[in-house]
Amino acid sequence: MVREHYDPEVRRRLQANSDHDVVLNKYFEEWYEHIEWNLRARLAKAGVSYDYEEDCDLFEECRKHAEENARQIEAQSVIMLTHPFYLQLSHMQHIKTPQIRKESNEYRDRLMDLFETNLPHNSVGLVILDTIHHYAAATSLLLEGGKIDAVIFTLHDDGYPVKPFELEQFSEKDIYVGGCYNGRDRYDRKGCLTRSIGMIRKKVQSEEQIWAISDLILNTPRGKRTTLKPVKIYLGDEYFPDERIITLDQLIEKFRV
Repeated sequence: MVREHYDPEVRRRLQANSDHDVVLNKYFEEWYEHIEWNLRARLAKAGVSYDYEEDCDLFEECRKHAEENARQIEAQSVIMLTHPFYLQLSHMQHIKTPQIRKESNEYRDRLMDLFETNLPHNSVGLVILDTIHHYAAATSLLLEGGKIDAVIFTLHDDGYPVKPFELEQFSEKDIYVGGCYNGRDRYDRKGCLTRSIGMIRKKVQSEEQIWAISDLILNTPRGKRTTLKPVKIYLGDEYFPDERIITLDQLIEKFRV
């Protein structure tokens, strides 16, 4: 079956262990049809906090899996990505031009570069903020494989954490953010990454602790887009200053031993 919302290259790069083409982790294959439908439709039928029906059970299983595979973060710095595979798992049907497809592929490859670099755990931690459906489909493989340290679950299609207090453990750390999406959409709603950053700002001691990873941040592909690359990266209702924007290569060089 052709799935227009899905980038099949993710399956190869994440070394899927399931027989399914979208739900890549066999741990969650019991929920395959439910997860696949949610990745495609993106309708919060069970509430934005996953309070009802199958989402409630899946959320509990996701939390259990995440707790069992998480690692303590002692490092002073943390890379924090919001919905990093959202475009690749749910929005590929919105890619309309060769240029935007090229940018999508570049983003995906840069994302995998980060996970495959294996930065030293004592120098920098790696946390993903994700929905339960994207976690079950893909992000959980990264946690199982030790490529990331922890996951904070967000509301359905919203970068706001289900449990905002989970960000408090990072209040004194330097945080490098990336993911999807920056800015506002065609309805003037804040993107999920921008929503996450807004909550992070409330939890850290100083805004100067927050940095943006320029080539790991995308704008939404929905609407009449000519590029996914942000001209400005939102920091609340303002923008990140140039001195707190860093490339992935600079970040890797900073923390690589």
